[in-house]
Amino acid sequence: MTQPQRDRRRAPRVSREWPVEIKNGVGKTWRGRSVDVSTTGMRVCVGEALELRGFMFIAVTPGDAIGPFWTRFSLVREIGVGEYAIRFLDLPPMNIERLGKLLAAHAGDFPESGQDTRSPRTARRTAP
Repeated sequence: MTQPQRDRRRAPRVSREWPVEIKNGVGKTWRGRSVDVSTTGMRVCVGEALELRGFMFIAVTPGDAIGPFWTRFSLVREIGVGEYAIRFLDLPPMNIERLGKLLAAHAGDFPESGQDTRSPRTARRTAP
């Protein structure tokens, strides 16, 4: 009998497609969208490989009246070409609270509810 895989995330994810902009330390920019989001990180799709040089920054536009926020991030892993799991660094408490409120408004979207939050490309690759 196999043990269920333990979720190592610090916060649950919610499926959200928000515009994102990523910049590396030499100024190259990528635009894409979030796939799923938590208060500690997100999965993003930018459609091409990132050039990891120096500090990496992401701007997230969550669709509220306040507008986008910027933060540094670290790459957790590459999921597929142009699709990445990232962890926020230096996210101010006010933006953590802001994200928490926005995500709580979509509590039914948590993966624990049975919803598949994988991108269509990832779902195809991992389908039985």
